[in-house]
Amino acid sequence: MKATSLRTLFAVLLSVLSLGAAAQNTFLWPIQGKTAGEDILYRPGEDIGDEPNFNNLVIAAPLGTKVVAPDDCTLEFFSVGYYIDLLQCIASRPAGADVFNFDTMIAALQAEGNVTVPAQYVSGRLVLRLKDGRRLYLDGLRGDIVYDEAGMSFRRGDVLGTVGYAYRSIKEPHIFVIPSGTWDPKDLMKRFGL
Repeated sequence: MKATSLRTLFAVLLSVLSLGAAAQNTFLWPIQGKTAGEDILYRPGEDIGDEPNFNNLVIAAPLGTKVVAPDDCTLEFFSVGYYIDLLQCIASRPAGADVFNFDTMIAALQAEGNVTVPAQYVSGRLVLRLKDGRRLYLDGLRGDIVYDEAGMSFRRGDVLGTVGYAYRSIKEPHIFVIPSGTWDPKDLMKRFGL
């Protein structure tokens, strides 16, 4: 083989290998059946109305659409609650919930009578620990998937819940995807291939 042919073959192999590595580093879009970037309402850094939105990736989807794990992860915490504003989330595990799924926990929190937002904006929150140790928050969830303990493992693509509403200033059903404070929201967008 000529040196030029070997260099070309080597370049092609290197390109294929780097694409494979990049694909493994890319998150799965959290809305089942949708492609990365589809139905983004707000990106981190884009204001929601007159409120600054620092970290929230806001994705719209029809009510009840399945939300999936973007990567292999473990459950660090789960709760239900609501946002007072974009910086304050009231979250709890209501005492009246006898089964730990979002639908039951939301009903129990609403029965306590202390909710200060319209009922549809009470939703579930998951805190997921990714393989690299970073945390990813998913808010605006509903559903009957039972969460039994911190440390539950999820595989990339596992269903985590369904789309509800995360924030009262956004009228269509949506979820928040929020990187923890330890990483730049731009990195989150890159992990989704955007």
